[in-house]
Amino acid sequence: MTTSWFSAGGTGSTFTWTGPLATITEVDAISNRNHPQFPTGFGFGQVIVRVLRAGSVVFQQTVGLPGTPDPDVTVFPNVAGDTVTLQFLQPEAPDCGGFAELRVKGTG
Repeated sequence: MTTSWFSAGGTGSTFTWTGPLATITEVDAISNRNHPQFPTGFGFGQVIVRVLRAGSVVFQQTVGLPGTPDPDVTVFPNVAGDTVTLQFLQPEAPDCGGFAELRVKGTG
């Protein structure tokens, strides 16, 4: 929780996780609020959470990220998929933005 994935800056960034095909029941994106150097001011305005199966989107949900630090995000896709993408938009800082952890829960 004290480390983060950071983008290279710009207007937004996408993080991709790929795993075995499963029913993805929950996706959690944990904010970088516990990062020792960048707990605030390095988040985003919103995130689009997508679940893909063999390259096709089977779930999509946009979640607002008001304030700083960003709130944690939890969505419940409950679909069969093998890839999760987090498309972060509206960065708070022009040179980078981040999050601490991605948790993908599922069955199968």
